[in-house]
This record gives sequence, structure tokens and C-alpha cells, in this order.
Amino acid sequence: MLLIPLTRLNVMPWLILERAGSPLPKVWKDRLGKFLTAKIIEMKTADQRVVSGEVCGPVQIQIEGFDSIFNEVVFLDMEPTNGRYEPLIGYIILEQSRIAVDVIGHRLIQVKYMDLKRLKGRFLFY
Repeated sequence: MLLIPLTRLNVMPWLILERAGSPLPKVWKDRLGKFLTAKIIEMKTADQRVVSGEVCGPVQIQIEGFDSIFNEVVFLDMEPTNGRYEPLIGYIILEQSRIAVDVIGHRLIQVKYMDLKRLKGRFLFY
């Protein structure tokens, strides 16, 4: 579920672990109101097409039963499947929400501690 001040959007997204962001259908953008920031970017799809999307944020993202976080979403032209859109949740959203995917039990599980060991040496602080 994505939460924006005064607006709620309940969705059943697909998990896709190779994606960094959270793509949403462009037709939902107006329902969510104004965003603090918005910019157009180009992205390459799995079939090598280049498409434009609009990165907007910040939005509060709440996956039911897990920590809420603030991040950005990307609005793209999408076609519904059987009359429904299939938004995606990327791995960064899962990590920030402290969620792991249990591939054996086919479920999401809460991670007790955020793993900072993988961040070692990646950031410079001045």
C-alpha cells in the first residue's frame, strides 16, 4: 500500500527482486495528488526498449505488517492484465522495510536487524 498525505492507494503488487524502484501505472498519478519532486527519466526494459517514466516523491510506502518507509515511485505507461494493473516492488523497498522473501514458504518475513555490513566502504562522510 502506498500512502501519500490524504490519499491511500491499496494495491496487490508483484515482487521483483531485480528492480530498484517501484513502478506504478501512469494513470494512477493524478489520483495521488501533487508531489514535492518530479522528474522525467529514460529507462531500458528487459527487451531493450527505451521508455520514459516520471520519478515522483517522496511517498510513504507501507507494506501491510511491515515498517513504513519513504521513497520514490516511477510512473510508467502500463497496460492492465485482465483489467488490473500489476505494480511492482523492488528490492530496495524490501530492504528498507526490513523484509526478506522466504522462497521456500512463499511469503514475506520480517528481518530483525538491518544489515549495515554490506554498506562498509560505500559511503564517504565529510
